[in-house]
Amino acid sequence: MSEMNLTSFEEAERKVLKLILLSNRMLRHDVMNAVTSALLFLELFEKTGREEHLERAKASINRAVFAVRNSKFVEELAIGEEPRYIKVEEIAREVARNFSIPVLVEGECQVFGDRGIFGAIFENLFQNAVQHSGTDRVVVKVERKRGKCFIRVKDYGKGIPDEIKDKIFSAGFSSGDSAGSGMGLHLVKEIVESIGGKIWVEDNEPCGAVFVMEFPRRFFLS
Repeated sequence: MSEMNLTSFEEAERKVLKLILLSNRMLRHDVMNAVTSALLFLELFEKTGREEHLERAKASINRAVFAVRNSKFVEELAIGEEPRYIKVEEIAREVARNFSIPVLVEGECQVFGDRGIFGAIFENLFQNAVQHSGTDRVVVKVERKRGKCFIRVKDYGKGIPDEIKDKIFSAGFSSGDSAGSGMGLHLVKEIVESIGGKIWVEDNEPCGAVFVMEFPRRFFLS
């Protein structure tokens, strides 16, 4: 192995290790919070019999399930299947089956890469839309343009205020009543940039937010 290839390999290993450590921190934090919250609402349900407490307990358990499921995608990324041509839209549809709201996937684009990468990206963006925006649906638009792959994940919820658009990808940032660990979008940004991509957020019309990603059509984790 040449010195240049060895350096690239070591750099890739460091990036993967960083993602694993980040994912583990998210998992511990989110599962503990979700279980604690679920127990609290179950106790309230036992005392009052109010269905709203039971529903909130179920929602907390679902957050714990999401955290574990998301760590699976990062583990797959770390193990690193042999890169091959994959259809981005098929992965979006596969992940969408884990969610209760409708997810419409339009368009198509193939990239040379790893399924675990896009699984983790879609899992986090769909969960973000469900948990934070209050949307009743998500639309994913995939297209090839100028030799690149563009992915737009649209929700129709309350949107993201201009004053925090630059902050939402920061580690630990959260806002609103539905705030979580503040690590999901940060993880997405880390993954996207680790494969040479870009991500940003725009306003959706007539309401909601659009997460836009741009990828080179051929990439490795490098």
